[in-house]
Amino acid sequence: AEMDEGNPFEHHQTSDAGDGSSAPPLDDQALTAEDQILKVLLTIEEDHPSTHVFALLYEWLIAWSNHANDKQTSHMDIFHLYFQLLSRCTSVEQVEELKKLNKFVSSWSIIKMYCCNHQWIKRICQEVIPNYLRRENKYEMDSVIVELAVLVEVLGSFSIHASELKSIIRLLHDSREEKLRTWPVFLDALRKMALVGEQPNVYFNFPGISDCGLILPLHALEDLSRSNDSSNDDRETRCQQNNVRSGLSSFRSTIHSNSDISLL
Repeated sequence: AEMDEGNPFEHHQTSDAGDGSSAPPLDDQALTAEDQILKVLLTIEEDHPSTHVFALLYEWLIAWSNHANDKQTSHMDIFHLYFQLLSRCTSVEQVEELKKLNKFVSSWSIIKMYCCNHQWIKRICQEVIPNYLRRENKYEMDSVIVELAVLVEVLGSFSIHASELKSIIRLLHDSREEKLRTWPVFLDALRKMALVGEQPNVYFNFPGISDCGLILPLHALEDLSRSNDSSNDDRETRCQQNNVRSGLSSFRSTIHSNSDISLL
């Protein structure tokens, strides 16, 4: 059916009244299911999303993140829903919700993985921020752009693809006329992404949807234990080493063969 003029779900450039009431076209490939859900939510909320709606989206984000590796599940486009709803809020409300999202994403590695797998960094740089830069009230959105840069930093520090890095560089290139608004925050985000964090850069992810395991030789664990014994003298580390030795002794007692490997 042909959409009426001014319909918020129509994917073309709409005029911005400056109060957050208009909906920018964030995704030209939005799915019908997402638009139907969006329409229902906006009807319930009378076209102005409340904090309760965003709380619901955060719950959905957790749920879909837990099924990220399920190939038989049709995933909902949370990105489209979130930013379409966010665009109908005032700039102050958008900043507050993005701060909540940043804190939320920072605390959950599984959500970071979900967002990275669904190319949130690229979509933010290609769809969301350019739209904010085109708005008539664009200078009111500077605080929003800062929070979006923080979100890009959080996700990029966790995992970033070469194409996503290119999208950030392309954003900086295309926003040369607005560089005082975009360059400082995104260059700072890139700098922080390159810093060595406290968490490991590489790890094994076992989603639990199938039989998973890591095969290590027993002598490797023993070498690790001896290495830690010689390099760490604090009390807490020694306690951990004793636990490792105790675990190895207990583990050996359960093995009745001469195999050099164990399945952990």
